[in-house]
Amino acid sequence: MVENNVHARTIFNQKYENNEVSWKGYFVETKQAGNSFVNSDHSLNLLVKMDPSESVIYPDLVLSVS
Repeated sequence: MVENNVHARTIFNQKYENNEVSWKGYFVETKQAGNSFVNSDHSLNLLVKMDPSESVIYPDLVLSVS
């Protein structure tokens, strides 16, 4: 969890907003709706870890598919 959301948003806006970015990551797993730590109305969540990752135990990216 980001401790200072305002600061994180400012950094994001300056560095990434409206810019093309390149990153490496790998597929971790899929989670059915209702069995995921992400509260979602979608039917499937794809969990992705970035390299380097920001978390040891959580995915960095969750792609939700309806």
